[in-house]
Amino acid sequence: MLATVYNNAVIALHDLGKADEAVDAFLEASAVTDRSYGTFDAAYASAVRRTLTCPVPFARRHRLHRLIELLRTTAPVAGDVAECGCYRGLSSYMICSALREERSSFDGDGFHLFDSLQGLSEPAAEDRIPAG
Repeated sequence: MLATVYNNAVIALHDLGKADEAVDAFLEASAVTDRSYGTFDAAYASAVRRTLTCPVPFARRHRLHRLIELLRTTAPVAGDVAECGCYRGLSSYMICSALREERSSFDGDGFHLFDSLQGLSEPAAEDRIPAG
């Protein structure tokens, strides 16, 4: 219940154009109602501020934390990184920040974004994986 109240307050602040206040309220709400991800929380707050993304729903933070954990497991693997569907760039910002933490010389080379800018079409027959 308390998380819903905080969620609605953060959305209201964000919708009123008070993005910084929305992020501050989100961080306060996270400390009261949710678990902490340590230094990740500061990175998430910075990313939502930079991309002007509303910091809620709370589940988004959990998903991005997991995404960055999974990204870090791929560090020993050679190759480029791609994101498909980037909207405002929140996850891209988080991914690039994590890559820069791993390698201070990271300048975006080898990171690719793909977006239709229109959303995705409904899956067609050729998009399905055959059973068996």
